[in-house]
Amino acid sequence: MRALQKLDAYCAAQAYKGWDLFDGLNSELFQRLPLHKSRLCRLAWIQLFKRSPINLRPVAGVPKGYNAKGLALFASGLVAQGRMDEARILLEQLRQMTCAGYAGISWGYNFPWMARAFYVPEGKPNMVTTVFAANAFLDFAARTEDPVEAARYVDIADQCCEFISQELVVFEDSRNLCFGYIPGEEARVHNASMLGAALLGRVCAIRHNPVYLEKSRKAIAYAVQALNPDYSWFYGELPHHRFVDNFHTGFNLVALKTWMDAA
Repeated sequence: MRALQKLDAYCAAQAYKGWDLFDGLNSELFQRLPLHKSRLCRLAWIQLFKRSPINLRPVAGVPKGYNAKGLALFASGLVAQGRMDEARILLEQLRQMTCAGYAGISWGYNFPWMARAFYVPEGKPNMVTTVFAANAFLDFAARTEDPVEAARYVDIADQCCEFISQELVVFEDSRNLCFGYIPGEEARVHNASMLGAALLGRVCAIRHNPVYLEKSRKAIAYAVQALNPDYSWFYGELPHHRFVDNFHTGFNLVALKTWMDAA
C-alpha cells in the first residue's frame, strides 16, 4: 500500500505526463539526423530507446507528454477508488485529445511509431488507445450519480464504436469479422480486434444497438477460430506476427470475458 501511495503521489506531481516505451521518434536529436525518415533507422532508434538500460530521453530531447491510453488507465483507476473529481479532470483532458478527420471519436498516441508492418504518424487513431479511452468514460458513467453526465460519457463511448465499425473493419462476411489496428492498414491483430469487439459489446449492453452486437459477435467468432490447439493465440496473421506471448493473450482473455458478460 505504501508503494502504491508513493506512486500515486509521484504521478499526480507529474500531472500525469511522462515518457512512453516507444516514444523515441519524438527525439529532437533524431529529427535533425539525415536518416530520420528511413524505415530501418526508425525501427533501430525505437528499439534503442526501448531496450537501453539507461534512459536516453533527457539527453536526446524527448519531452514528457500526455498519453491518451495512460490518461484513460489513470482515470479508470481513480474511478475504482471513488476519486471521481480527479478522474473527471483526466477525462476532460482526454476529450481535448481526440483525432480529427475520422468517423466517430478516436484517439492515437502522442508520438509517431514504426512497426515492422507499418508506420503510424503522431495523432493517427488506433484501436487500442480508443478502446481504453472509451472504457474509462464508461467506467465513470457507471459510477457517477449525475445521469446527464453519465449519458454524455456513454455518448462518447458510443461514438468510439462508430469509429471502430466504420473505420477499422478489414474483413467481414456473413459469419466472421476482423477489426484492424489503425485505419487503412490490413494487418489482422487478434488482441486489437477482440478489444474492439468487447467495447461494442459493452456499449450494446447499454444502448441495445443490434449492429454493434452482430459485429462484435462475428469478431469474437473469428478470434476464437484462430485459437491454436494448445489454446494460445498468435499475435496476428502476418508471418512476423506469428508469435505467442502472455501479454497479448491476456488482452484476448480479458476482452473475451468482457464481451461474454456484456452480450
